[in-house]
Amino acid sequence: MSERSARVTNTDVLIAAISQHPGATDGELRIITGIEPHQQVNQICRRLDQQGRVDRRTRDDGRIGNFPLGTAPTDPAAGEDPAIVAPRRSSRVSDAATGTPLAGPISLPPPESALIILPCSRAKKRGGRPGRVGSPAITDQLPPELRTRLTDARSHVVLRAGVDATALLPASERYQGHLYDAAGPAITTAVDGGYDLVILSGGFGLLHPLEPIGNYDRAFGRADWPSGLLEAALIELARRHGHRHVVAFCSQTTSYAQLIRRVPWKANGLAAHLVTPEPGGRDGAQRLVPQATGEALASYLGGALSGSWISSDGIGLNVEELT
Repeated sequence: MSERSARVTNTDVLIAAISQHPGATDGELRIITGIEPHQQVNQICRRLDQQGRVDRRTRDDGRIGNFPLGTAPTDPAAGEDPAIVAPRRSSRVSDAATGTPLAGPISLPPPESALIILPCSRAKKRGGRPGRVGSPAITDQLPPELRTRLTDARSHVVLRAGVDATALLPASERYQGHLYDAAGPAITTAVDGGYDLVILSGGFGLLHPLEPIGNYDRAFGRADWPSGLLEAALIELARRHGHRHVVAFCSQTTSYAQLIRRVPWKANGLAAHLVTPEPGGRDGAQRLVPQATGEALASYLGGALSGSWISSDGIGLNVEELT
């Protein structure tokens, strides 16, 4: 369906859908109308809001909904279409502070309404090509003070990491291994669809998935980065993209998880979940856990992370609500 259709445009279709489904999110409207990609729906809805033709505001569940003008806030669960209910979470749920099970199921926010965090990988594809002008960079999404701090910190780490800047590849293409083998196509589709993803990187701190980087060898460690810098940048990225939800995927005991747990999400008005594989005593650090992380991420991005989810190797998930 083309925005320039001679008879009915995507704008017309979306206005009608918003009238029939008050409060629907951009992702829900994409499913209702069939308009692709997600970014097309987002751009049109933002423009309609700027033109004063619809009202974009936060629903009670923290997701941004599109309302016809003059409608009062409603309970987003009332009259919700079963086909567009947010995917249910994982097989196990625990409290981040105590590790004890939480009572009752909790819904992860749909991927289009969250900042999604994923780790880099030790394995990297070699080679590359010259840098491209206009390629996305995470620093371009930060305010000047944070941009300068991250750039300065990177300049020190890249030397220790031995970054080869003569041949570049997008981060999601540079990183390889079991996680990216499982999730790579879903990451590409999600980024093309306008979803907001950020990679925690040993050599660069934070990366946009399409940000071109050179090959390097440096494990992610919080000690490499000034105290509070990456935490503040993650909070700012969520705010910049208008998200009140954050969903992170990584292994339970890694430096990535340690950083994510240290971010003061709730104090900054953000609801965050950390999704980690639960190997159940199996020794799977080298393959089972990274592969399960990638498969879970791919399922989440595709809207298929149900409460009964297990990996292809029988690995379940643990989901922490972070404070």
